Amino acid sequence: MTLSDTVDGKIARWLNQRTEIGPKLDSIADAAMYVCLALSLLFLRADLLADEAIWIAAAIGSFIAAECFALLKFGKLPTYHTRTAKTAWLLVGIAAVNLLIGGPAWPLHIAMTSVIVANLESGLLTYSLKEPISDVTSIFNVREKQDLT
Repeated sequence: MTLSDTVDGKIARWLNQRTEIGPKLDSIADAAMYVCLALSLLFLRADLLADEAIWIAAAIGSFIAAECFALLKFGKLPTYHTRTAKTAWLLVGIAAVNLLIGGPAWPLHIAMTSVIVANLESGLLTYSLKEPISDVTSIFNVREKQDLT
């Protein structure tokens, strides 16, 4: 899943096939993958997920907070696609595979921490930007796309 999510964006940029709706569709697909992954893990490893509920709740809460903040400020959900968020998604994928093969919970802790960090960056971007933009590498290079407030 993570690989296809990475490859499709690179192919679109390589073929110069970027559109305004592309990042929005990518964000919807990301959310759908997270939901499917969570439901699958809940079905297959509910025993372990119950023990790790605080980590998962913190990650989900940070996501909801970042999305709501952007919705309140800009009237729409963010489509930043930062490197931090992509790294978090990769770590979530690794943690999920680890859980499915009966591995320990610590990779999940790292993954959930990375999700929280990615959502904090999203919130900082929303706070800093005057208007919404898509496909930002990180908060550190956002000046190339738009002046910060």
